Amino acid sequence: MTELYTMQRYLQYDVLEDKNLTHFDCWASNFGETVTAIELAPEGIECSSVIINTAQVAYEAVNYIIEYGHTKIAVICGPEDIYSAQERLKGYLNACHDKQISLNPEYIIHGKYDLLGGYEATQKLLDMENPPTAVLATNGEITDGVLMNLNERGVIIGKDISVVGFDNLTSANLVNPKISVVVQPLQKIGETAADLLLNQLSGKDNTIKIIKLKAELIRQFSVCQI
Repeated sequence: MTELYTMQRYLQYDVLEDKNLTHFDCWASNFGETVTAIELAPEGIECSSVIINTAQVAYEAVNYIIEYGHTKIAVICGPEDIYSAQERLKGYLNACHDKQISLNPEYIIHGKYDLLGGYEATQKLLDMENPPTAVLATNGEITDGVLMNLNERGVIIGKDISVVGFDNLTSANLVNPKISVVVQPLQKIGETAADLLLNQLSGKDNTIKIIKLKAELIRQFSVCQI
């Protein structure tokens, strides 16, 4: 499937195609005067944005882990200069603060939003003298990397370690036990961004808007009582 890169995230082409927006128009809008960002736009660019309540849902995910008695909770974040990574870390930090969980700086790992980033971060965490008992993986590809590393090590999820992932519900449901995961409304994100972009291109509405959508924490079987 053809994909259009819009700022830091992908917007599926079929959503735009359904709304009669061509691939050329999309690229032209990005490089011309009309831009719609998924997540906040980079500094210096004024445009409409579609964002998620990502700090709040990360907060909920950490609280969920804490409910099971965990205090040694690691978080694997994306690059420090990316809005979503900053917000998800903020949610993690706020939850730990509110529940009076002592922070271990070694449990906070930044890396690329990709499978290797999740894999290497998990390697680093589990090789520690005092490893965490739970991990929050803040991106779909990072989650896949975490699962790959744990599988190679023979670590049993939901028994030896607890895991909460982000984005990839399909992967979360393919493993045993099924992974608790934060799910973003990707279809709704794409449709909303396409509507904003079309309205701007057509001149119907040039108002700069920031629209916030809700992600959902799906509780499954990957967090164990400690």
